Amino acid sequence: PNTSSYGHPEDGDLTSSPSRKFSIDRRRNDLSASPSSSLTLRQEMTSKSLARFRRESSKFVTPVQPPSQDRWVPDSATSVCMVCMLERFSMFNRRHHCRRCGRVVCAACSTKQTMILGVLARTCDECYE
Repeated sequence: PNTSSYGHPEDGDLTSSPSRKFSIDRRRNDLSASPSSSLTLRQEMTSKSLARFRRESSKFVTPVQPPSQDRWVPDSATSVCMVCMLERFSMFNRRHHCRRCGRVVCAACSTKQTMILGVLARTCDECYE
């Protein structure tokens, strides 16, 4: 761009104007997606990346002995599944407790059952493995 000796765009240089630069930058982005849907997509991708990082960085170790019910993680301690870190609990998405480790988990992450103290009981997928 042509600039004066003071570093400002000279008259007639449209590519250096802030509005022209903005329109050029906007053309580089995908205009088919609205700004709000783009933000939502970025938030979802960030959330999934964070959940994957949490899962991989903190490998769960099954306790030697199953905790008694009074030692389970309280329902109020988490609003998301402690295995996948994605499922948010609600009126329609119930919380379950793994009888092997006592964590609060979603139904999708607690599909298995194992014998615990002689009783077949719900077990999270990580404890089952």
